[in-house]
Amino acid sequence: MTNDEKKALVRELLVSGDIEALRRHPGLIETIPMLQTLSAAFSEVEADIPLQFCAGDWVATRAVFQQTHSGAFMGVPATHKRIEHEVLFFHRVVDGRIVQQHSQADVVSMMRQIGVLPD
Repeated sequence: MTNDEKKALVRELLVSGDIEALRRHPGLIETIPMLQTLSAAFSEVEADIPLQFCAGDWVATRAVFQQTHSGAFMGVPATHKRIEHEVLFFHRVVDGRIVQQHSQADVVSMMRQIGVLPD
């Protein structure tokens, strides 16, 4: 699999939010409950991938998500605010499957935008 194919695989999974597609990748199984929680709390999700690179088996991605807070999230009732947050992802791709993932989401920014934390 080429580096461009690895990046395209990761990009497609991040943008689609397709739970069934995630199940085909052993490295993403643990992320499914969190994605289900986010899907229940946020709607009208749009993803932008402003930065992505590949080195060996690893794909690094900076993703920026815009979404509407339309359901409860971490005990916070829906505010219907449109928010934006960034997530940094590192995926290990082997034989066309994601076998490992590490990510860091800017949850503090999310909580500020929905009014839980002060600016």
